[in-house]
Amino acid sequence: MKYLDMLLEKLTQAIGVGYAGDISTVIEQVLKDDNIPVNIEKDGSVSVHLKGSGKGAVMLACHIDEIGFMVSRIDDAGRIFFSEIGGTDVRILPGQEVVILGKRRA
Repeated sequence: MKYLDMLLEKLTQAIGVGYAGDISTVIEQVLKDDNIPVNIEKDGSVSVHLKGSGKGAVMLACHIDEIGFMVSRIDDAGRIFFSEIGGTDVRILPGQEVVILGKRRA
């Protein structure tokens, strides 16, 4: 059960907004740790083929991306303005935790 807890923590803490996210890399590493061959497509999609012992086949498909925002500008007072990536219900935003990814300028 501890393994499952650690796995879920890794997956839920990974960033999956647009192409800036690292969720594909996290999934790839988890699968490689279990010696499962994985293929990451140019669009970030993850595909895995596992051979079974029977004649049937099972496919598991899910979205690994998440809704987020993109910083559109920062004003002189330090306020951050953003625009949506994906469909967002702005009514849920007040009080929500925000993680901002970026690069520091030298």
